[in-house]
Amino acid sequence: MALHSETGGGGGAKRPRSDAQGEQREAAAAEASPISALPDELRQRVLTLHPLKDAIRTGALAPGWRGLWRTRWAHRSAVEEPRPRRRLHRFSLTVDTCKFTSSHLRRFLGYAAECRAEDLRVEMWTASKLKFHLPRSSPLLARLSLRRIGFASMYYRGAQPLRALEVVVLHSVSITQAAVKKMLALCPGLRTLNLRACDADSFFYWDRSVVWPPNLRSVTVAECDGMATLNLVRVPSLRSFRYSDSFLDAPFSLPRDAALADLYICFEESVAGDYNTRRLNNTLPNDLSDLNVLTICSNALPVAFSLSDDGATCQLPKQRSLHSLR
Repeated sequence: MALHSETGGGGGAKRPRSDAQGEQREAAAAEASPISALPDELRQRVLTLHPLKDAIRTGALAPGWRGLWRTRWAHRSAVEEPRPRRRLHRFSLTVDTCKFTSSHLRRFLGYAAECRAEDLRVEMWTASKLKFHLPRSSPLLARLSLRRIGFASMYYRGAQPLRALEVVVLHSVSITQAAVKKMLALCPGLRTLNLRACDADSFFYWDRSVVWPPNLRSVTVAECDGMATLNLVRVPSLRSFRYSDSFLDAPFSLPRDAALADLYICFEESVAGDYNTRRLNNTLPNDLSDLNVLTICSNALPVAFSLSDDGATCQLPKQRSLHSLR
């Protein structure tokens, strides 16, 4: 009974002494360990050599290690990564694993930007939720090609224009209206825009707030999902236009004064009929006499080259100019 009383009554008084002794032992261990005497900066470097869980456990070594893992440097692979010593003309990244993370993508693209790559190509073998951030690209970037990766609308505030960027090719890319607006604003020298099999839901839906680059010369839209209605009326510099998709409510509208040299039109379904004929007529430039290459798929031919029963042409003026090229 006395023993029980001593244990219960005196335990609270002995704990501070025990804690103090524990701290003294930890301090003595820290003094005995040369590594604990290192400056914080070097100990942080040591922590980068260990996985995060092991770095956290070092807090049990001595009071000076507690919480130090929170300020440890980046992982050694990032610390030891060599800085670029020369410029790259082309940087191509092809990813065939689902374990590729956004941090991996950021490191690779950051390296490409530091190498001032002029031609950047990023391809995912399978659809990915990763996002490509255009403002982080090299200021010398002249050609960009993306496949199966999202196009982010972030980090554009305060971003410097990519004046060297002239060609953008997007294949199976998910892009929003906000992202395409910011992209076009950041690429004043863009000359070629190629969209193929993209998820472009309503990103060109007759939005007159889209500011097109003044020297845009070639636009291709092929098999894109969504209401990709192209309003290119204010792009008189256009010289090549290629469209392959559905014909719903006039999918494109070209500049009236454009001098096209290359025109490609392919619809998913037949557009025969007087109503569709007039709609197609309203989407074309006034003068098509400068065309060097003309491709019209069979399902659009009834509209472009419709004839009356007696063989006389019954086209509207713009269809007649196409008819004269046969």
